[in-house]
Amino acid sequence: MTEISPAVARRVADMNQVVRGTMHSAKARLISDMDSRLKTKAEQHLHDFVKQAWPIIEPGVPFLDNWHIVLICEYLMAVSLGIIKRLWINIPPRYSKSTLVSVMWPCWEWAAIKPSQSWVVSTYVQSLSTTLSRKRRDIVSSPWYQSRWPMPLRPDLNTQDEFGTTLGGVMIATSVGGRATGLGGDRLLIDDPTDPGQAISDTERERSNEWYFSTFASRLNDKRMGAIVGIQQRLHQHDMTGALTGLDITDMNGHVLEGNGWTLLRIPLVAEQDEDLYSPLPGHRLIHSRKEGDLLWPEREGPEQIAEYKNREYVYAAQFQQRPSPKAGAMFQRDWFQFYDKIPVNPDSWIMSVDATFGKGETRDYVAIGVWGWKKPNMYLDYELHAKLSFTETVEEIRRILIAYPGISAKVVEKAANGEAIQDLLHTEIGGIVLVPKTINKEARAAAVTPYFLAKNVWIKNAPWTNEYISEMVNFPGARNDDQVDQTSQAIEYMQRTFGGLQSCDEEQIGIARFISAGRSRRRY
Repeated sequence: MTEISPAVARRVADMNQVVRGTMHSAKARLISDMDSRLKTKAEQHLHDFVKQAWPIIEPGVPFLDNWHIVLICEYLMAVSLGIIKRLWINIPPRYSKSTLVSVMWPCWEWAAIKPSQSWVVSTYVQSLSTTLSRKRRDIVSSPWYQSRWPMPLRPDLNTQDEFGTTLGGVMIATSVGGRATGLGGDRLLIDDPTDPGQAISDTERERSNEWYFSTFASRLNDKRMGAIVGIQQRLHQHDMTGALTGLDITDMNGHVLEGNGWTLLRIPLVAEQDEDLYSPLPGHRLIHSRKEGDLLWPEREGPEQIAEYKNREYVYAAQFQQRPSPKAGAMFQRDWFQFYDKIPVNPDSWIMSVDATFGKGETRDYVAIGVWGWKKPNMYLDYELHAKLSFTETVEEIRRILIAYPGISAKVVEKAANGEAIQDLLHTEIGGIVLVPKTINKEARAAAVTPYFLAKNVWIKNAPWTNEYISEMVNFPGARNDDQVDQTSQAIEYMQRTFGGLQSCDEEQIGIARFISAGRSRRRY
């Protein structure tokens, strides 16, 4: 074996060191290039940021992706870019809503958009707000974040509920009804404003709703450029989603809705219709095509788990389908209604029932006007108007309806200030206005007419207004409005009193209907 001289050995060693150095430099450059690409991707899209930041707040838990995460991310980015100023999201519990909206998004916007943004994040209880605040601080203070977007935390502003950076950004965690004075933000977040366990309480819902209108909404630093975002599982028709958007369950068709200047992103657990879901960002790319019956995240919750939720009908409709309806059903049952396309008889009598309440002057409020036909033993609702009208507009609608239905003999109006005003205005040109006593207990009056529905004596025309009418009836007394219920009760009371009583319903059926409705009328939702 030939021995290698020391000089050769040194040259070989030098060459190996050069090779190792070259390989190390190449590896370092590769890692640096990869980090740079990942950093760029995280800045460009919130969804990539979420995937990269996930291990910081969920160590050892693999990130599971789904289309709804991408969709929510793009709607939040639309807020960041000023495309949307008011965004509200409804989604079932345990679908990463708080992580996406209240943790990841603020940290991403500091990194990608404006590190000097100030944030106020509120939940229904301070302990939850504190937990979310810790997660935000964990991300921002992590080596991963600081190496890419250096913004050291301020030592004088670094608590579990409030922290800031040397670049001017501040994040504040508070609760509904908590610290309200003197705290402003460029971004206001609301994450579940009402405790699900207290949502049935009218007092608690009103407290949180009033907090928003009287306090929270005014905290925006810049009313023109600032944004407000909320996320909530639906709990009740009169929860904050309903209060802000003005949307009722009759409006809940589709995943993306508009109401009162708000964009509502509604994501039910089980799809209720076929729908293509597009990004709100420029280009409006297709995110997902959802088919009726599709589960939101089958890998997370399959048919077996969802079947268990359905056993609690009220909870399932509200928290999982984002379509709240009164607990335990309503005073009127859906299968009690009969329908027709063209009135099958020539009524012996036609009446008009008007429920109208006005403020002072020309203030617009909801008005309900129904046109009913009577043919013993049945009653036929042939036309229904439900709209916000002024006093003058209401009178004009009455005139128009009387032209369309010249056979109307009685115009039934509740004896209130506005009813007498309508009578005074029209008595010179038309006759037949009947003033009925004002009813204090609407539920009792409605309960009194339920036997006619159970007896299948009440028929409703299939028309564009039918779905809204039925929805209000079957959700009474928990529905947002009750004007159509009032006009219905008023009309049936008058026809029963004037033309005769119930014809096709025996005493047992009457008792059943009154028992059902009376029990429900006592229940509070």
